[in-house]
Amino acid sequence: MLSTVDMAIEKDEQKVPLSRGSSRRSLSNKRPQLSLRADISSSSSSESGIHEHPKPKHILKPPKYDGTGSFETFLAQFQNCALYNKWTKREQLVYIRSSLEKDAGQVLRDYSAETTVSLSRMIKLLKERFGEANQSDKYRFELKSRRRRPNETPRNLHSDIRRLTALVLPDLEHRARETMACDYFIDALNDPNFALKVRERFPKDLDTALRVALQL
Repeated sequence: MLSTVDMAIEKDEQKVPLSRGSSRRSLSNKRPQLSLRADISSSSSSESGIHEHPKPKHILKPPKYDGTGSFETFLAQFQNCALYNKWTKREQLVYIRSSLEKDAGQVLRDYSAETTVSLSRMIKLLKERFGEANQSDKYRFELKSRRRRPNETPRNLHSDIRRLTALVLPDLEHRARETMACDYFIDALNDPNFALKVRERFPKDLDTALRVALQL
């Protein structure tokens, strides 16, 4: 049998190591958890800072479109603005609707709300109505019948001939298209004697024809 002293010593040995060991284990368990939480919070904050893309302070405004120019050009400019301004789909729809005027703006009244409240449907509708694929016959007629207007400068005529030629012959090789545009420009001068003088200089492209016309 254990004496009273031995029993007291045994109790003390059981209590002290257990209490100290348990306290040490509890502290060791808590410290890594605090460190891990700190690491996670710092990592998440750094990642959020990397992936955040705030919108620019100054909005890049899209151009207006009235249905007379190239819709593909307008759409490319609009998409550039949407990319820079970081617009959502809903914001793109609002801005593209507000960019339409005259004949293009009439689309908002000609079609149901189900069509005009969807960005993809709006773009598809505008392409079908004003896209180059469905306007080629119209542009071809304008190019053939284009004549210099009273008081119109050769530079303005040159720019319009280049625009119409690109719309009518988008897939034609550049040099061949320049040759045809040069002929259209000379015919559009609307002065046979003046056109003959320009043609006698044998301009090789549209820009050369413009320089000859300006010199004469």
